[in-house]
Amino acid sequence: MNISFQSVATLYVHNRSDHAKEGLLWPTTEESNLALNDFPGNTELLLNICQAQGFTGAQKSHVQFQGCANMLFHTGILCGLGNMQTLSAHTLKTVIRKLFENDVLQSIAHLHVFIPPEIAANQTWRFVFITELLSHSYTFTRYKRQSTASALTEFTFYTTHPELFDAQSYLALHDGQTLCRDLCNMAPNDCIPTTFYDTAQDLATRYPNINATALNETQMRALGMGAYVAVGCGSERESIMTIVEYRGAEYTQKPVVLVGKGVTFDTGGISLKGAYGMENMRYDMCGAAVVLGVMETIAALQLPINVVGVAAGVENMPDGKAYRPGDILTSMSGQTIEVISTDAEGRLVLCDALTYIGRYNPEYVIDIATLTGAAITSLGSVATFAVGNHPPLLNALEQAGLATDDKLWPMPLWPEYHRAIDSPFADMQNSGQNSPGAITAGCFLAKFTDAYRWVHLDIAGTAFTYGKGNSATGRTVPMLVEFLRVLTQKKRNKKDKKQS
Repeated sequence: MNISFQSVATLYVHNRSDHAKEGLLWPTTEESNLALNDFPGNTELLLNICQAQGFTGAQKSHVQFQGCANMLFHTGILCGLGNMQTLSAHTLKTVIRKLFENDVLQSIAHLHVFIPPEIAANQTWRFVFITELLSHSYTFTRYKRQSTASALTEFTFYTTHPELFDAQSYLALHDGQTLCRDLCNMAPNDCIPTTFYDTAQDLATRYPNINATALNETQMRALGMGAYVAVGCGSERESIMTIVEYRGAEYTQKPVVLVGKGVTFDTGGISLKGAYGMENMRYDMCGAAVVLGVMETIAALQLPINVVGVAAGVENMPDGKAYRPGDILTSMSGQTIEVISTDAEGRLVLCDALTYIGRYNPEYVIDIATLTGAAITSLGSVATFAVGNHPPLLNALEQAGLATDDKLWPMPLWPEYHRAIDSPFADMQNSGQNSPGAITAGCFLAKFTDAYRWVHLDIAGTAFTYGKGNSATGRTVPMLVEFLRVLTQKKRNKKDKKQS
């Protein structure tokens, strides 16, 4: 993928040669009078096209035309963004998604895009505009004999303020989201717990600031990780916890720790899921994929911060050796857990991983997991479900989500909710009854995170689109990268203030 940002004037000095696979996208609002005076080429021709087709810049409307001799492109599209008063990150995404239903954009290799000044001036809008366009170049063809990959591999963006845009940042984020989406979309017989370690080793090879290690089942048993190990007992594939350390700052700086649920396939175990839609359980490892995508992005950006990423890999299968409802497990923390449902397995994996990472003395801890269907019931696919024990961290993540339109919504962890996981036999049970499932899952994890400033992100509704193949979204990579970027800037400002 190639991305570049140039001034609008550059649009006029291109020499037309063979542009058979190049196109130009010119978004405009109703108030901008089409901005055709700034359009390269034959303005009169374009005005006639717009008049003939009744194009006014209305939202989701567009006009397609062929470039002529004095234009740099073969195919042009005028795209309507609608009324400026109703323009938002959501409408921008909607317009771009509608636009990419046009087959011509599937055959263009190089897209030239004009960025309206109104979008360039708004931080969130310009972020969404660029990243949404880039996301539509993604295709997943790993298992296709005949490639159906998008031809779109190069973007040139034109703006009156190119200094507001950093091509490297967008490219690094795109690469991180692509890694995340590729892992999520892999078939469950292909993406297995060891895949995360293989991916981490590849990152360590490509980025000198990354180190990759792993714990196997023998090591986890020796550490007392009885909850984690129990989940994988029914699988022929060994559980493995992958640890990725990124060192961008002094060793004395406490790291941010990201823990991702990596259940590479979830049958529900003995508490077997229904057959309908079970194929979507290939996506139960999206949390681990998000962690690896974030690590790729921050390494490419060389952020001056320390981050530890954990991909907690396991497969949940029914078998004679599988753990059962009614079993009592002892976690690494020493707390005991009564198993009510073997389909509430993600929190069992996470609780031991969350205990293990205490050795890093983290500044913040964030876990990311496709944990509950209840998160989808609560918020659908619009926002990530969030709970935590540190309001400033929740607020910082919420602001990062707003800046990237990768939204989260904080929910309560009031003491009244904790009673739902009380057990008559153990310190707790792994599933509540007649309770708000996403919140009680957070209550469970809270029992292992008292020592941290911690937030739990349930991405069950935002990580992929149910019922549609190859549908991984790459969320919450943008939110987490923005959070780390802002945190880095705050640390730098604090350091500069001390020195001055």
